Amino acid sequence: MTTDLVRYGVPWRIVWPLLWVSLLLIFGVGYMHRQAIPDYPAISHVQARPGELPETPTRWTDLQPAQWLDFELPIRVCKVRCKTPHTLWRYRFDALPASVTDPAVFMPSFDTNIAVYLNGTLIEQQGQVTLPPSVYRFHPRLFRLPVGLLRDAGNELTWIITIERRGAGSMAPFYIGNYAELDAAYRWLAWLSQGLVAGAAWLQWGTILVALGMFLRRRDELILRWYLLAAPFWLLAATLHMQPDIFPGSQSRTTVFFICYFALVAFSALFVTSLQQSPPRWLVRTAVTYFLAGAAITLVAQNAPGIEPYWQFSLPHFAMKYSVLLVAPYILWRLYRYVRQHPHSAMARWAMVSALAPAIFGIHDAIRGSSIILPYSLAPLGGAGIALALWLEVARRVLDNQARMARHSEELATTLSAREAELRGNYDRLREADRERTLSEERGRIMQDMHDGVGGQLATLMYLANDPTVERQRIIDLVREGLADMRLVLDSLNQTDGDLLIALGAFRERIAPLLRTAGIELKWRVDPTVSASGFSPEKVLNIYRLLQEAITNAFKHAGATEITVALSSDGAGRVLSVSDNGRGFAANDAPHRGYGLSGMRQRAAKLGTKLELVSEQGAGTSIRLHLPD
Repeated sequence: MTTDLVRYGVPWRIVWPLLWVSLLLIFGVGYMHRQAIPDYPAISHVQARPGELPETPTRWTDLQPAQWLDFELPIRVCKVRCKTPHTLWRYRFDALPASVTDPAVFMPSFDTNIAVYLNGTLIEQQGQVTLPPSVYRFHPRLFRLPVGLLRDAGNELTWIITIERRGAGSMAPFYIGNYAELDAAYRWLAWLSQGLVAGAAWLQWGTILVALGMFLRRRDELILRWYLLAAPFWLLAATLHMQPDIFPGSQSRTTVFFICYFALVAFSALFVTSLQQSPPRWLVRTAVTYFLAGAAITLVAQNAPGIEPYWQFSLPHFAMKYSVLLVAPYILWRLYRYVRQHPHSAMARWAMVSALAPAIFGIHDAIRGSSIILPYSLAPLGGAGIALALWLEVARRVLDNQARMARHSEELATTLSAREAELRGNYDRLREADRERTLSEERGRIMQDMHDGVGGQLATLMYLANDPTVERQRIIDLVREGLADMRLVLDSLNQTDGDLLIALGAFRERIAPLLRTAGIELKWRVDPTVSASGFSPEKVLNIYRLLQEAITNAFKHAGATEITVALSSDGAGRVLSVSDNGRGFAANDAPHRGYGLSGMRQRAAKLGTKLELVSEQGAGTSIRLHLPD
């Protein structure tokens, strides 16, 4: 079966919801229908004749006993008499079975007004039997038979039916039994004929209010616009079904009924189209024209002089009936296109089935109404299907938007990951280039240092070595000093990624012998518990050279005998300091003393901090460097 459906272009995923809803309708409604049939034999053999109203409404006396004819129920009233509004019906029976202690009559199907007499006494009346009559369509009747009026034999149950217009009215088989048992069937039938329609009406009310609130916030949503145009007519159709007398008089009631159904056919077609796309202008014009033409036909049929009551109803009825045959294929095609537009959306498939509800319920009524007298109608439930279609379409759009946002988030995350990787690569290349530039600058400076320092020392040594008056020890001291200076320079070129403590340790090993030779005591106050990791080679190199500059200034220029190097934590970060007990200087003299302070401040700026200098004449010098975390 699946292969055949696919071969003809109808995917199984489209047919399956239709089959499911059809089965649900058959078994669900079928179950309630069976529960609405009492466990008593149906009474279908009655007598009837054209009738007249009694002179006294509470009493009935048969004045024409010879005119009664036998009939089998179900039957249309026109089979008895179609030209007069009143028909008389009777059922004769003897004493009821002993098991029937609380006798009652259950009449499942009526679309007319009725007055019921037991042995000539009025016991029940629903609707107005005098002219003009009122209408109680699809309301089942359940009423008790007064025990005091029953006879041991020769009982007669008589009722008067008043039809509203020619061609209307019907009579279905009825039941006599105990009230409690008939009441159970009556409740099921009342649920089918009234409860479901009332539930559909309340669903429409709630949906209309929510859709109106949504539309006021977003007036560009066409699906809300067309739903709000069609839904009130579906609500009116349900109201007419439950309370047809809300509009007094047959003429006004018929006019409102047909105008309502012409409107809901026209605007429901626009709503169904809006599920897939914005209805084209030609369709909007056609739907409005259809509605106006149907309203015009209805008004002419109801108000033009000389039109018989039969054609007052039949003319708009046939116009609507045959026009629906033209509209239905278009709606089916639109719903098929809608589902094909969203092939992977379960919401779309169920929205399609919900939007088909008016057709499904109409087919149900047409099939059953052609063979039996309908005790209930499912056509007014079509509005509930339209409301559900709206909710399902809104849910589909929400889910699609969520899926679209999820896809966009994934694409964005992928793009961001790629950009991050690209940025990391660019950053690494820039960092490497910056490192190379920094190292190149340092090499240049070191070469300058070697030229000015070590090179100058070598030139001095060559000059002193050729001078026989210079002592050997002085030459050895100068050589030792030059070697130490050269080692410091080479160490500054040999730093790689690692811990600052390791670099400081290497620095200590190189500087300590030089200071001892110079007679300077080195006090090392580096706290090993301070976290000093994460420093790049460039930062380590700048710190290293800054310390080298500070210590060189201390023993070359300050005349210090004691130098302290400290690394500690002050809560806000790490503090590296170098202090000496040299001669010091006034703060405003620092730029003129050639201590390389500008170069030290430049290195501090590269580290993202500032160099703090504290010095007093005769009280030594201290520099502090706050290293950020």
